[in-house]
Amino acid sequence: MACRRRGVVSLTAAAVILALLLLMSPSPTLSFSKYETPDQCSWSADNETGSGRMSVLCRVRTLDGEGTNLSALQVEGTTRLRVGCSQVLLFESSLPPQAFHRLSQLEELIIEDCKILQLPPESFTGLRDLKRLSINTYNSEWGSGKSLELAPNSLYGLKELQILDLADNNIRAFPEDVFCSLGNLQTLNLTRNRIRDASNLGYASKQPAYETSSIPRDECTGGLDVRALDVSWNQLQILRGDSGITRLRQLRNYNICIYNITNWPRFPGMPYPASLPSGYLI
Repeated sequence: MACRRRGVVSLTAAAVILALLLLMSPSPTLSFSKYETPDQCSWSADNETGSGRMSVLCRVRTLDGEGTNLSALQVEGTTRLRVGCSQVLLFESSLPPQAFHRLSQLEELIIEDCKILQLPPESFTGLRDLKRLSINTYNSEWGSGKSLELAPNSLYGLKELQILDLADNNIRAFPEDVFCSLGNLQTLNLTRNRIRDASNLGYASKQPAYETSSIPRDECTGGLDVRALDVSWNQLQILRGDSGITRLRQLRNYNICIYNITNWPRFPGMPYPASLPSGYLI
């Protein structure tokens, strides 16, 4: 009887110790309860990847130049951020260099409906783990002359980026070698912009102009392993062999709406159409 009683006491003590250990150990629920966001933001747990990772949605009037309307975001655990500006009040937003550098754990960043006219150099420096970047300004709704312009080094530092979505920005041209630092880029979406010449897609290299860039030419290999390219719904009329697109050695899927193009450059590993009618969509 005594042995049994000692056994009961021993089990009770063990249960108490186990409960204390559980209270002391890190808990996803506890970490969630401590997560705080600014008033214009909401958060949800990222159930796809496990505990401690948060998806944040912020609705703001504009992105301001100081970045103050997002400065209160919690750094720890914020892996996904979606920022949406007002669709009713068409005011200019601005994105200063290193605007999101505090959020070093970001893996996905989506900016939509923010009327941005410029991406400055090193706009996203500090986002070492970013894998997906989407910027969709819908600037054409603001005015036909409102175009997003990218500085040559605006995407510098995004070494892990795999998906880049720059659709609906009213972009007319990309700086040459703008994708230089994107060594892991696989999908590039440039739909619904205003690009007329394929040499303005950012892959054409002109040595004299490049001498002003801070990135040495022998290091400019990023962006060349893109597997999927979509430049449909632009205004492409010129597609020459020297446009640089033929440098995309891993290209497997492309979607290009063309007008009055008769000379189609050869893509490595892709079927070669002998001739294409006006407005042909691939």
